[in-house]
Amino acid sequence: MLNILFGFFLFGLMCAVAGKGLYRVSKNLGTFSTKDYSLLVALFIGTITAFYFGMHKLGY
Repeated sequence: MLNILFGFFLFGLMCAVAGKGLYRVSKNLGTFSTKDYSLLVALFIGTITAFYFGMHKLGY
């Protein structure tokens, strides 16, 4: 169960980083940097992994 909650936390962080980047693009302040892309990929992998192991422990 804790893995699923951690997955939701990581998903929230991923949405915040994506929102920050999209806001910067919409205001013409710049584009996504390489660090932003790598952080989004790492958060995506972490989210999918946390959900997978959380559901696996619940028996699904």
